[in-house]
Amino acid sequence: MTDASVYPSNNSTIVFNPYFFDGDLDRDVTAVAVCGIPTAEDILHFHLYFELKDGQWPVMMVDMSPSSVFRDEPGSRTGKMTVLNKSYTGASAEEIVFRKHFPTSRPVTMEEILQLLKSIGRSRYIFDETGSGCRFWCQMVLADLEKKEIIALGCVDNFENAIQEVSDKEPTRYPMPVRRGQFY
Repeated sequence: MTDASVYPSNNSTIVFNPYFFDGDLDRDVTAVAVCGIPTAEDILHFHLYFELKDGQWPVMMVDMSPSSVFRDEPGSRTGKMTVLNKSYTGASAEEIVFRKHFPTSRPVTMEEILQLLKSIGRSRYIFDETGSGCRFWCQMVLADLEKKEIIALGCVDNFENAIQEVSDKEPTRYPMPVRRGQFY
């Protein structure tokens, strides 16, 4: 049974960074990378980088994270999907300890990807009771991109196998089974 108090009161859970450059939305995406950075608890927070062709910024990051760091707050498990322009050479690039890269199979713009994610409900997500579930969210987005033939068939299996391999060496950082939130 789902606790209705964790659901947001409005339908919008997509947030654009205040300094977001929307001129890159019509740029072609050339690859998708799943990246993980360590949290204070030394597990990883996963998000997606969409590499852009000829963009002002080389990548656009799409990050699903809980609305609040305070787990006791009402609605704190409700995810917010943040979209920001990024650079692999920025400060966070050094923090990335896991990266799996998948080239796109066909032309697609960043705007088309964001519209797809919104239309199939990927911007509406509730994290599990521990505040975890970002890796599962990324896995589901990869599966959606695979179904739409934006990335090659087998990318999700490739990602899952890579996670299993590192989980065998560092089970605390890469917990198995994957912690799952739920879409609403």
